[in-house]
Amino acid sequence: MGDESSCTCKTSESGMPCNTRESASAINITISVFAKHLEEWLGVHARRYSSEQPNVNITVINHTISGRISNYAEMIADDRDGSKHGYHGFLSYPHLFGIHKDNIHEISDFVRRNEEKIKWSDILAFYRQNNAVNGNGGIYFIPLDDNANLIFYRMDLFSDHNITIPRTWEEFNSAAKYFHNANLISKNNDVPVSGLCIRRHARCGMGLMISMITGTIAQIAGTNQGSLFDPVLQTFVDKVVLNKTVNLIEEQVKYGHPEGGYLRFLAF
Repeated sequence: MGDESSCTCKTSESGMPCNTRESASAINITISVFAKHLEEWLGVHARRYSSEQPNVNITVINHTISGRISNYAEMIADDRDGSKHGYHGFLSYPHLFGIHKDNIHEISDFVRRNEEKIKWSDILAFYRQNNAVNGNGGIYFIPLDDNANLIFYRMDLFSDHNITIPRTWEEFNSAAKYFHNANLISKNNDVPVSGLCIRRHARCGMGLMISMITGTIAQIAGTNQGSLFDPVLQTFVDKVVLNKTVNLIEEQVKYGHPEGGYLRFLAF
């Protein structure tokens, strides 16, 4: 999906998450999503599950609203029990948890009873803590996917050109600039080597890089500190941090592949 997503359920009088109040012989479940590709992706799994459990019918509804996740979040917040739009559960980004927290069902007991079935332990502890658990320690979401940002580099190029592996963003930019301007050609494909794989498209992938840089500068106390907002001081990060991030990114896009990046042709 490109961004982390979680599944959760609306509150219900029965206390049963992701279920209706009908008998077990005919269970109808409706899940709301906010994009066409999620409707298609979840639909595949829903049909597969229904084929294994004939008494369960799962319907996926696409509630795309002007293509903006914030509008979808407002719809969820306004529809406290799902009755307005006819759904029992929904997919959402975990960073919108604060908007949803007052009108979703805690599923801690459900997760504990079904740990093996839903492979709860397969989800890294960091993602469980940050994408599923509320401040009171209860579980409200089941993470479906997530992103981990890692930087890889071409050992052969760095060795051949005697370039030290970067330890800071300034060194990272300097090495990328060197390789980008070295007029190197890939040995196997006769393609020019670019400095790094950062995308040049304004709406594709930049957010992840910006978050990664901002976090390493602002989170001096670790990942619990927050990068854009400090939960302890209740303040936004200093504009000096954001200015430095923008300056670093502004230089990095100069060394990206013009078509967005093909890993075998890059120094990073």
